[in-house]
Amino acid sequence: MRDTRTAVTDDDLFLGTIPSEIVGIQYYDGKVLADETVLFEREPANSHDRNAIRVENLDFEQVGHLPRKEAAWIAPLIDCGKLRIAGSVDSTYYPSQDTYHNTIPIRLHLYLSPKGNTVFQKDDNPHNAFGALHEVIRIALENTSRYNNPETTESI
Repeated sequence: MRDTRTAVTDDDLFLGTIPSEIVGIQYYDGKVLADETVLFEREPANSHDRNAIRVENLDFEQVGHLPRKEAAWIAPLIDCGKLRIAGSVDSTYYPSQDTYHNTIPIRLHLYLSPKGNTVFQKDDNPHNAFGALHEVIRIALENTSRYNNPETTESI
């Protein structure tokens, strides 16, 4: 049974796009092309990384994984239902026959689910460094939402 926690819905709020990559592609047979949509599947039972996020092509063939550093902060937010992700292969990607590459550049699109709306609740008295960081991020997101041009928000 497929994990639907990463699938974006109409009720989700687009937060922005970050550059990322698919790693470990040398271990899998799935292929992708430039601008192709990629799918994500959480793998909490992965013996190498409990935060693993599998990357698949549109035929549900595994292409690789998100890097550990990104999966470490994205996976817990997906698991608690606050974040959903979508992605596409970067337009500059060209599978070269001359060089063996172990990564594929992608654009990772982040969406806040309705359950994650508490991220926007103001904390007038943060009690620790995490609370203070949360407030800084909340203010930054609030300020960027005023931009109408998605390219401007994406570059922030």
